[in-house]
Amino acid sequence: MYNAKNSSEKRNIHLGVDFWLPENTAIHAIFNSEVVCAIYQDSHKGYGGFIILKHTFYETEFYTLYGHLSKKSILKFSVHDKIKKGEQIGVLGNIEENGDWVPHLHFQIMLSLLDFKDDFPGVALESEIPFWKLICPNPNYLFKLEAFQ
Repeated sequence: MYNAKNSSEKRNIHLGVDFWLPENTAIHAIFNSEVVCAIYQDSHKGYGGFIILKHTFYETEFYTLYGHLSKKSILKFSVHDKIKKGEQIGVLGNIEENGDWVPHLHFQIMLSLLDFKDDFPGVALESEIPFWKLICPNPNYLFKLEAFQ
């Protein structure tokens, strides 16, 4: 279903939620976790530093993605590292190291990683939204923020 590379349609539907916070803001894990990937993307409009964590809740596995972290933040992690709920993952990166974005946290929930190993889409084609809604539930189910209703 994921066809963004072969489409002239713009990827403009956000699959997560952005929290606009200053660089160096500490970011913490919201659940007990296992590191699936901790990568630094130096591409323009990429994630910069990002980490995907796996969680198990009543035998159900799901994943969370924390994007736009500092490069230093993600270098301390390896695949299969364990992170406890509330443990600091890292800090938000500055514009030069987080894909040329104004500092912010991109947070996303995924029910499957599909075939992705060291990346995951944060935006999607509008025509593919029915598919992506099955994979990426609204993160506001966790936060219950009126601004994202």
